[in-house]
Amino acid sequence: MPDAIRAFLTAERGSVTIDWVILSAALVGLGLAVTGVISKGLDENFKARMEARPSQERVVATETGPATGQRPLTP
Repeated sequence: MPDAIRAFLTAERGSVTIDWVILSAALVGLGLAVTGVISKGLDENFKARMEARPSQERVVATETGPATGQRPLTP
């Protein structure tokens, strides 16, 4: 039995697979971290642009045309 354990611990079969699994997991983690940072920056940028944008009159329309008291939609 000790010979089997020693053979298992010293065997190099599969070590390349383990290396690739660790490398792939690191790349996935890095990708998730970068995505989180970028999405947070985009969200803050979007909020800042929307707050700086002047408020516009709200236009309401029905299927048959503009609602009463509202100006028509223009493209």
